[in-house]
This record gives sequence, structure tokens and C-alpha cells, in this order.
Amino acid sequence: MARQLAKNALVMVSATEVGSPATVEALASWDMDLSCSEVDVTGIYDANKQYVPGQGDAKGSFTVILDPDSDTLDVLETAQKTQALVYLFVRLNGTGAGKPQIKAPVYVTGWKISSSSDSRVEVAVSWVAGGDLDHTAQAGV
Repeated sequence: MARQLAKNALVMVSATEVGSPATVEALASWDMDLSCSEVDVTGIYDANKQYVPGQGDAKGSFTVILDPDSDTLDVLETAQKTQALVYLFVRLNGTGAGKPQIKAPVYVTGWKISSSSDSRVEVAVSWVAGGDLDHTAQAGV
């Protein structure tokens, strides 16, 4: 199995569904949880509990080093303040025609700024899905 290097992965954002997304700069860490709920379908005479997958869910977070001049952070902060839908793009193999991506309409639900006296300032952004995810490969780029 091929190894997956984090250095190629990109988290990108766009205020609209169309157009080119912008890379979230100075990304320190990120996570994306695509778990499904579990529906208990155990019958009264079943010896063990039985489950089937339920609806999918998508939520996650990422941390960036604060750059007051970052346009992408402005888009995300505005979305959080106004509860506006934005589009998050996760590209595990980087950008390129035919490469996989996950495009998710999301709401920014968390905005946490942290630092210490001798450390950089970071912004922790959390998000939840605001619609269906699109797993279509990237178009010609």
C-alpha cells in the first residue's frame, strides 16, 4: 500500500460553491470525522445486538497560525460571525486534474484564539456539515 504524506494534503475554502478555492495558509493541524451513526436493529429473539449504518455525518477542525492579513481566515471568521455557509475542500493528494477531493458545504461553529506569552498565536476553527458532501475528483486544474 502506498504511503500518504501529509505534506501533500490541502485544506481549502471558498465563500461560494463555484470558482477556485483558496488554500488555508499556515495550517498547523487538521482533522475530519466522516463517521456514520449506528442504528440498532436488534430483534427480540436475537442472541446479540445488531446494527446497520445510519446517516453519515461530517465535522472537523483545523488549527492555523494567525496571520492578520490572511484572506482565507477573513472568509472563515465572517462565516462564523454571520452563520453563513462556506465550502471546505480537502485534497489529500494535493491539487491536480483527476485527483480526489472532498467538497463540503460547512458552517463554522467554533473560533478559538490561543497563545502563551512566548508562543505563536493560533486560531482553532471547528466546523459541521451544512449539506451533502461531494467526493467527485477534481476537474482540470
